[in-house]
Amino acid sequence: MIGLILYIGTHAPSAGNLQEWEFVVVEEDDKKAALSAAALDLMHLKVAPAIIVICADVRKAALKYGKRGELVYAIEDASACATLMGLAANALGLGFDFVKGFDEDEVRNILNLPENLRPLILMPVGYSRGQKEERKINPFENITHVNSYDQKIDIDFEPVYNMIMDRVKKK
Repeated sequence: MIGLILYIGTHAPSAGNLQEWEFVVVEEDDKKAALSAAALDLMHLKVAPAIIVICADVRKAALKYGKRGELVYAIEDASACATLMGLAANALGLGFDFVKGFDEDEVRNILNLPENLRPLILMPVGYSRGQKEERKINPFENITHVNSYDQKIDIDFEPVYNMIMDRVKKK
């Protein structure tokens, strides 16, 4: 399943199709414990069967796009990749998290990363042990505007829902 998650991630869009992401899959307990320590002692990093460390090759991004590639595009592209990986994990029934608060230099040392790879996201993956905490989502109607900031979006989902249900019933 980890391989499938990685494969799906590689289909993310990237600036100039650079695909400057690289992954380190961590399964060893001592390395997971060290990553946990580098990330404010988050327990789920220690107990997850695997941690996918999503890195960006900032040198590769900078070669084509200069400083903006290094500071913006590499991060955006790795984030798009991580999002697809999270969706894949969810579709496979796996729990996951995006841990972004960690000591980059410590993670770099733990994983023996070369200078050009910047670790951006620690993604623990595995079957959830307990009840998932319900996330409160800000309704998109509150944050979506049409043509200008002062025009709110107005969408009625009932016709779309009915169309989907009609198709499901026909099968």
